[in-house]
Amino acid sequence: MSRESLTSPVPFTLDNPVFASYTLTRTGCPVLKFKTLSSSSNSSSRTRIKMPSKSSLTPTFSGPPPTLPSTILLSFPEPSILLITLNRPKDLNCISIPMHYALHSLYTWYDAEPSLRIAVLTGIGRAFCAGADLKEWHSDNTPSKSNTPASPSTNKEDPEGVERDRTIPLSGFGALSRRGGKKPVICAVNGICFGGGCEMIINADLVIASSTAVFGLPEAKIGVVALAGALTRLVRTVGRQRAMEMALTGRPLVAEEAREWGLVNHVVMVERDIEQAEISRRVVEKAIEVAKVIAGNSPDSVIVSREGVKLGWEGVGAEEGTRLLMENWYRRMDKGVNMREGVASFVEKRKPKWVARQLQSRQGTPSRPALDGQLCVVCVVDTLVFATEKTI
Repeated sequence: MSRESLTSPVPFTLDNPVFASYTLTRTGCPVLKFKTLSSSSNSSSRTRIKMPSKSSLTPTFSGPPPTLPSTILLSFPEPSILLITLNRPKDLNCISIPMHYALHSLYTWYDAEPSLRIAVLTGIGRAFCAGADLKEWHSDNTPSKSNTPASPSTNKEDPEGVERDRTIPLSGFGALSRRGGKKPVICAVNGICFGGGCEMIINADLVIASSTAVFGLPEAKIGVVALAGALTRLVRTVGRQRAMEMALTGRPLVAEEAREWGLVNHVVMVERDIEQAEISRRVVEKAIEVAKVIAGNSPDSVIVSREGVKLGWEGVGAEEGTRLLMENWYRRMDKGVNMREGVASFVEKRKPKWVARQLQSRQGTPSRPALDGQLCVVCVVDTLVFATEKTI
């Protein structure tokens, strides 16, 4: 091919005369394929690689989430954010006994999954959660034909260590009202939040509510008691007199009043004449906005900071709580990967690049990395036991 032909004014395409003597043929080209590292995978299997779009990212997990009933929906607005949606709109998202245990398994998986950093809980329809399934409770407590009340099963622990009885797991109503856990949960309250639903938000880490949401503990009105953990926690948030007012009168609080009392972090203002689906969308959108801020921080710092707040919440004195936090938690992250990265990014004036939590074990050995899944993704096996000295 001459230099003149390369500088020809004719466009340099296959129509160019310089290619007249060429023959177009199809030839093979080597392609790099990825295989799963799982021992159970077929060596001849192929992995289809699809680059995720920015608006639809699919997270990679170290293990699959538990099997859930259709009344609990999962989605992932961001790879590090878990969105849990209660899906019983006709029943105002009342939680049945099987749902309690399903949610317990879900939060256990969430705490152990390194790629997830924060969860958001919400409901479909005009209610966040109106409490327990009283129809189910009534059926279980209605005398049979032999006039013998339905008796609860014996309190035995299942393989997961959950004490099963007729009611709820040890983590409380919806596995949240008494949950300790490792990672934060935000409640996005889109509407009615009564009874057990209100007990859940009282123990949640943050609460985002629509201006149309309403909160209350109406148990005394129907002859029962809020025994899922709310009463002893409520007084720490709103004070004795306000807690007494909620528990003894059962009167509901509107969202703005709940915010003034300290039960709600943010109120999303919405018009009352708009559709409920739009109200829910706006509340969840705000919750995810807050979740992104938290997920952008060091996962180690979030876990340890949350534990420090919990120690005060659980009634430990200020000095004792600080000692427990230093000895049992801070030493696990001191000079670790994320701490070094955070300080370096500040000094270098750049955005930090966090890794899945790298808290040290009590012996000072970091949790062991493991190769798992497709595309050679490196995940961290969670081998730590998170507990304060009070529970060891």
